[in-house]
Amino acid sequence: MTSGTKHIKFWDPINESKKHSGIHGEYPMTSHSVCCFDEEGVAYTGGHNGLVYKWVERNCAGTYKGSEWGFVSAIRAIDGQLFAGGKCGTVTIFSLPDMAVTNTCKFDSMIRAIDHQGGNLLVGTRNGSIYHCAGEDKKEIMASHHEGEVWGLSNNGS
Repeated sequence: MTSGTKHIKFWDPINESKKHSGIHGEYPMTSHSVCCFDEEGVAYTGGHNGLVYKWVERNCAGTYKGSEWGFVSAIRAIDGQLFAGGKCGTVTIFSLPDMAVTNTCKFDSMIRAIDHQGGNLLVGTRNGSIYHCAGEDKKEIMASHHEGEVWGLSNNGS
């Protein structure tokens, strides 16, 4: 799957030239800034309009508020949960597959990267900070010396 300005494309991994556009149906068209799949093969995108889009096959099956304001800037589906981070600095946590909001975590800068494993949440923000969250505890584990961006995180379990 790829996403971008007013489009989402689903690619055939065997025949690379074969791609199909996502069908928004009754849901609003937007630019999609991020995308991911869950363990069941359901796709999710983060919209420039602050909504998370759920895709079954290539059809939009629903939209959900993922950012209080601004666009959805990071998304990750893992461990039966979907984590959506927004320009507003909030990570919204949804349970899968029902998309019920189970928690939110607020940060002081736009969310750029999210990873989760075994109850541990890592969040990278636009100002270059990295946070570790476990339950209600939130700890900054790296602070940037200047305005920078964290674009990717990985939790290898150690």
